[in-house]
Amino acid sequence: MLDEALLKAYNETEYRLLLEPVIVLVPGQTSRAADDLLNSLGSSSGIVMTAYNPMSVTKTEPENDQAQSQLIEDINSRGLQHLPAEGLGVDGLWPPEPSIFLCGLNFTEANDLAVKYQQAAFVEIQIGSPAKVVITDFNVKE
Repeated sequence: MLDEALLKAYNETEYRLLLEPVIVLVPGQTSRAADDLLNSLGSSSGIVMTAYNPMSVTKTEPENDQAQSQLIEDINSRGLQHLPAEGLGVDGLWPPEPSIFLCGLNFTEANDLAVKYQQAAFVEIQIGSPAKVVITDFNVKE
């Protein structure tokens, strides 16, 4: 089970899609701009995730950069379009984490991708619904 303080931190993070203009996703809030983006991409849902700091344990910049590069290679190999994003905690305790926004995955695929990169959670958006933090099944599958 995910630590309550960590879940609170995830829910108090702004997830920014680094477009022009920036689209800010806040868990529990809807976003007309995000809905418009999803419509323009021909999708009804999308996720924001990162490979940085697996299981919210601080890693070095080179370790994080390598993990993020592997995530992007993995997504590219699946032929999925992705856009740059970042997670920015409102408390300022963590530096912004480079992330990606992508569409085209069902829930199981999104969860499996997050688990592969040892992420405890990802953010999901669906047209007309508030953004939500989704806790993964992070028991590593052999």
